Amino acid sequence: MKISKHLSGVKVKRSLPKLSLPAKLAFASVLLLNLEASAGIKANKNILDLAVFSSAHLSINNFVDISVSGRVLDEKGQPLIGVSVKVKGVNTGVSTDVNGGFTIEAPENGTLVLSYVGYATQEFPVNGKTSIIINLKPSTTTLNEVVVTALGIRKDERKLGYSVSTVSGEDLNKARESNVALSLSGKVAGLSVTGTNGGPGSSSKLLLRGLTSFTAGSPLYVINGVPMDNTQRGAASEWGGADYGDGIANINPDDIETMTVLKGQSASALYGSRAVNGVVLITTKSGKKNSGFGVEFNSNIQFDKPVDNTDYQTTYGQGQLAESGILGIKPRNAAEAVQTGNLAWGTRLDGSSVPQLDGSTGTYSNKSNYLSFYRTAPSFTNTVALTGGGDASSFRLSVSDLRGNSIVPNSYLDRKTFNFNGNQSVTKKLDINIVANYLVETSKNRAGLSDGPGNPNNVQFIAPNVDQNILSPSTGANGRERTFTNDTYVTNPYFAAYNFQNNTQRKRLISSLSAKYNFTDWVFAQARVGYDNINDLRISIEPTGTAYRGDNGTMTQYNYQTNEFNADVLINAKHDLIKDFLNLDLSLGGNIRKSDFGGTSIGGNGGFIIPYYYSLTNFGSRNTSLLPDQTTKKQVNSAYYSADFGIKDYLVLSTTGRYDTYSSISSTVGRGIFSPSVLGSFIFSDLFKIKNVDLGKVRVSYAQTSNDANAYANQVYYNVN
Repeated sequence: MKISKHLSGVKVKRSLPKLSLPAKLAFASVLLLNLEASAGIKANKNILDLAVFSSAHLSINNFVDISVSGRVLDEKGQPLIGVSVKVKGVNTGVSTDVNGGFTIEAPENGTLVLSYVGYATQEFPVNGKTSIIINLKPSTTTLNEVVVTALGIRKDERKLGYSVSTVSGEDLNKARESNVALSLSGKVAGLSVTGTNGGPGSSSKLLLRGLTSFTAGSPLYVINGVPMDNTQRGAASEWGGADYGDGIANINPDDIETMTVLKGQSASALYGSRAVNGVVLITTKSGKKNSGFGVEFNSNIQFDKPVDNTDYQTTYGQGQLAESGILGIKPRNAAEAVQTGNLAWGTRLDGSSVPQLDGSTGTYSNKSNYLSFYRTAPSFTNTVALTGGGDASSFRLSVSDLRGNSIVPNSYLDRKTFNFNGNQSVTKKLDINIVANYLVETSKNRAGLSDGPGNPNNVQFIAPNVDQNILSPSTGANGRERTFTNDTYVTNPYFAAYNFQNNTQRKRLISSLSAKYNFTDWVFAQARVGYDNINDLRISIEPTGTAYRGDNGTMTQYNYQTNEFNADVLINAKHDLIKDFLNLDLSLGGNIRKSDFGGTSIGGNGGFIIPYYYSLTNFGSRNTSLLPDQTTKKQVNSAYYSADFGIKDYLVLSTTGRYDTYSSISSTVGRGIFSPSVLGSFIFSDLFKIKNVDLGKVRVSYAQTSNDANAYANQVYYNVN
């Protein structure tokens, strides 16, 4: 037939059986007409053939597909990853890769539909083009932003009866800190962020406005829905001590997608007594489905430099009060110089000659240069992340290495983290997610935080006419520490930095496994288990030659183990009770938390047998003790609910409640603690249209929470002497 000759070379991807029913009937009738004309009426053959060719050409050309390649960019011209690209009227589609690129088969006169979170959905006519570039515009409905709230439930931010602040990982890294919590400083209204001067990886303290307890501590940190231990390690007193960091310092900033701060007790009541000081939700980065394979490399370097905020006087020099107690005198010999190295009660600095700490002679003039003891310290972070995703799965695997040097010489932090986040859609209704974060951290010579022994920061108390370089080398010919004050517990800073040892090691695994099943588009159930395992090792050595020791030094080794297991179940339903008027968002769940903590310490007695050989085997005897006096174990069983009633999207009434029972509270006094909250939110700008007002909202809330119950807290012990 001539029709086959006419269509030769035409690319047809959809066979005739896939044509619409009217097209099939029209095509069949034309063919029959052509056959009849060929058999009976030869005179009209050419006319009929022409009709057949034209009909076939029109019917088939509407279904010819072409390959369309393109890139999707944001308003700044940067590629958007994971944008959904579909052909209008077709359910299947593709997602953009790490370069914002995509390739899709579409009718040459078809329309592409592009959608992406935070951006307006856009339709783009193909018009026969095979290469296109599309710029998406941010959504104009940003006021309806969905945020993560307690228990990981996503809600419309403007309808909440409490305040929520979300900080992106990109913003956190603009002011990078080895402890990511310190990066929240200045980014969340009503949040006070403070730290210690303990060097890289030292502790942070977050205090939310409105918490009135004098003993209020840091908030509860929840990572991917699982609470994590944030115990602060170490303490300082008049006898020394250091800050060994807290739990949040173990999280790699490069792995964080967002940090969300739930403000007020109403926001955190669903987490019970542990959240009495607020909640910070951490969501780590994950892979995107249909994104292809990608590699991300991030390298960062920063420098810490000591800053002198003191206002020490530099008019009077080293010395002490004269025997009369009225006039100050300069050192008259090397012994007096050693006794007064941190005293500045001498006469006015006049440039005269005075004995020095090492027996030499120097000028009695201002040499205040104690900052020279410190150094400008670089910190390096390198992170490699592999990402990928198909139609039903996605993953992200990252490896990060941090070398954070302290401004105190011979002190640093080395942290290696491994993070995995994987998601698998087993069926259209069942999703499984696994997250694991493994950390290996070592630190050398954590600096002391008090004026006690072993603290190199005592260098700042040196007299203004004493050059700090005179304190090095820190030992004399006999190997003993060279002191510079009349107090042997004020350690020579170089001896503290290079001879004392205060080293720690931490290995930690934070993991979770969750499964989510969607019964309908408005009801789902979720089950999750989480495990947090911490193993800490700390070695403290007072070396041979320490001025205040009469033996060859001592050594103590500490081992701590912390475990926490969480298992929870959550059912959520969101549905209109009265269409377009009253809707309900209801959550019901329960949680079981088991935690235990224990450790041991081993110390030597009588000093090292062999000088300078620092080993627990180098003692005549050793003593071992439990830390604390007994291993603590605790279990908490919880049940909770959350119900939001929304009226016409402008009035929301909410209530939450959580009931916790503690194994640490005797049943005779009642083990249960109930934490309720009631909230209301009225968006009056939706009810009363006010000129130049985009959003007007009034919210009220009430909540009642209490602090956690420690193990053995209600036990009373009596000692008989």
